[in-house]
Amino acid sequence: MRSEQQSVSPQDLLGADPDLAGPNMDDNWQLDEEQTSGAHGSYNSDEHIRRIWSKVDGGGRLDQTVFLYSNPVWAEGQYWLSQPRWAHSDDYPSFNSATDPYDSADADRSQMVCAAGSTESCQIWFYWARYGQYLVQIQYVGENIDEEKFRQLVRPVDQFVVDVLSAGPR
Repeated sequence: MRSEQQSVSPQDLLGADPDLAGPNMDDNWQLDEEQTSGAHGSYNSDEHIRRIWSKVDGGGRLDQTVFLYSNPVWAEGQYWLSQPRWAHSDDYPSFNSATDPYDSADADRSQMVCAAGSTESCQIWFYWARYGQYLVQIQYVGENIDEEKFRQLVRPVDQFVVDVLSAGPR
């Protein structure tokens, strides 16, 4: 569990390697852009940063956003209020929870949902997790993939966040 107060920059929680998918994936990803906010970022965060990758062949996009809150209690409230099925319900009215979601051993809370399609063939996936005072969202938009392939995208990102938080400030 990561409920203790941390002092790690949100930027440090974004992986620098555009091929975060790991050796089991056949996709090549390239870093497209990075967006930051100061005070009063999205989802009532103190700040947030977003990094966007796209598949080299143009077949998809992967966004990772890290939100920083003043404390774990505030982050917990925002985790529930801003979860994808509520925050994005106007854009994607038909969410399906993963039948076998990626379950982080270190996140305080996490969920994995499909926003467009079924869990066997989904064009838009969300992973939403809380690590202490940080919320991490991973959004995949692209070709239909099943939940196992999305888990393969989530796993290295989760492990990177856990490793950085365990190591402390850089």
